[in-house]
Amino acid sequence: TADTRQTVQRDHGLFAGGEENPLHDFWHVMVPYCSSDTWAGTGYSDQSGYYFHGKHIFRNVMNSLSHHFNLFQATEFVLSGDSAGAFGVGLNCDDVADWLHSNNPDMKVRCVADSPDFIPWWVHSEDCPRRGDDYQQFVNSFWSRDMDHSCQEFAFNPESNVTKPEEQCGILSQSLPFIRTDIFILVSLRDTAISRDYGCPEPGIEEEVILPWMSGMHDLVTSATQNLPRVGWFRPLSSPACDLQP
Repeated sequence: TADTRQTVQRDHGLFAGGEENPLHDFWHVMVPYCSSDTWAGTGYSDQSGYYFHGKHIFRNVMNSLSHHFNLFQATEFVLSGDSAGAFGVGLNCDDVADWLHSNNPDMKVRCVADSPDFIPWWVHSEDCPRRGDDYQQFVNSFWSRDMDHSCQEFAFNPESNVTKPEEQCGILSQSLPFIRTDIFILVSLRDTAISRDYGCPEPGIEEEVILPWMSGMHDLVTSATQNLPRVGWFRPLSSPACDLQP
């Protein structure tokens, strides 16, 4: 997953220079995805035998910005990511906000997740690998994953009686109620890559998964809109990441 290009030129989306982009005059820092752990790995995994340092990489970038570029003097900060980066936004949003606010309580912090793991987790084919009962627990162990602490504080508290805390905090559509920071989510009713990987529709009978998937997405977005005022949405019928994912 490493990007070996020495320079990357972006002039569209959040990087566009026109005034229609509310971030056009922000200072942008792009961190290439190279850790294969959705920015949440924290070291050696006995299960995988590998080291995953995504969360450490991200934290070190933030530390560098604070030490060398006066990050704590910023009045606004936006954490954004797409695809695997959007997964990382969901797994780090409140942790970042809490760290920044501990150094500058007046900083306005927001998150933007483009094509994240916001899924109807109950909709999938019978043998879908990523929807197995212990898949999120497996991922937690395989990556030594450290999820957003705002969710972990609830899910791993015995008094909360959460039977699968890794599932609760490892999927954005389940952890979203615990995110305290303002967050904007770009998600389609059917992201072709996400629904393929997490719904596993079978060839020839795709509609048996895709139709309830889209209905479930509609219900999730509607419920969150009604109950979570800090969450904003862009929800096209097609995938916002269709040109980024096959």
